[in-house]
Amino acid sequence: RCVEISEYNGELDGEEFIVRVDGHKIVIVGATNRATYAGVRHFIENVIRQGTVEDGKPVVKIETDYEYLGKYTSPKQPSVAGNTTLPVAPYRPAVLYTVDQPDKKADQITLATLQGLSTLYSSEQVFILRKGNEAQLTSLVEQGAIAINHNDAEQTWTLGRLLNYYSNRLSGYILCSMDTTSESTEVAINLAHYLNAVVVTPENEEVAQAAGLSLVLDVTDKDDAWLRTTPYFGRMSKMLAVEPDIEQSIAFVDYVVMSGCYYHDYRDGDEYMHVQSFKHLDKGAYLLSLPTDDIHQTLTFDAIGVVVLTPGEALWTNLSVLMSADASGIEQQLTAKD
Repeated sequence: RCVEISEYNGELDGEEFIVRVDGHKIVIVGATNRATYAGVRHFIENVIRQGTVEDGKPVVKIETDYEYLGKYTSPKQPSVAGNTTLPVAPYRPAVLYTVDQPDKKADQITLATLQGLSTLYSSEQVFILRKGNEAQLTSLVEQGAIAINHNDAEQTWTLGRLLNYYSNRLSGYILCSMDTTSESTEVAINLAHYLNAVVVTPENEEVAQAAGLSLVLDVTDKDDAWLRTTPYFGRMSKMLAVEPDIEQSIAFVDYVVMSGCYYHDYRDGDEYMHVQSFKHLDKGAYLLSLPTDDIHQTLTFDAIGVVVLTPGEALWTNLSVLMSADASGIEQQLTAKD
């Protein structure tokens, strides 16, 4: 039976959800989309899976006054066994939707942010195909029970189709500047995890709208200084940050969105200010950075207790999925010394 959601979500704040028996109805509703999904997961794990089998039929029993108030929280537990230092998504991939990497930079950013968010929802995740990474996909399948949902002639996985598929789990989209090398783009990527929203530019905003997504936040005129004044900056991981070369690549964007870490490209000559950009990190934290010949820079970061990692190009894409599938193996590659 249908239920008027407004009767319930008015009681909720932030990322809260409620699971309640209301007469002959079971109500599961959250203040946000992902909070609702957290409520569904709670109901499955704590009610449905506690059911029994009677006369060969599954039976689920629930008290008539059952009520549970919970809250969505960012994932903290790894999806795979073993000790891992770097963040891992809560789900190990079981199904991968393969999609070719788009040609346009704006579409690449939207797809990468969607990929990072998909690792937070379920074991159904996105793998971006680009030249030279076919072996990675094969390796994932061989290592675990992962099914590949390949493209086919009738239903090719595209950015638009994936947005449609995941749309009911997203809160909407964040609009950044048309200039994908701007700090506006960085700000949007930093907020995607916390706002549960993909990042788009005016160039591909219509793709998000066609999938039924609405605008969550416009940051077209925002920069890193603005980001640091928001409450989201204080919530970001203190054990990990990412420094890409945003003019050359969108490396690690999916992993940033999955982990909720800080993402900023500081490519200037002021070494002091460079280090200050990441001074908020705890001692022993990692800074994932695209390869650089600046050895002195690395020594400076060592002085404040931050370890600079320069992963090879094979790990620039799909890192959120790779870590979720093989956390210890990928972490060894990330932290390996030459």
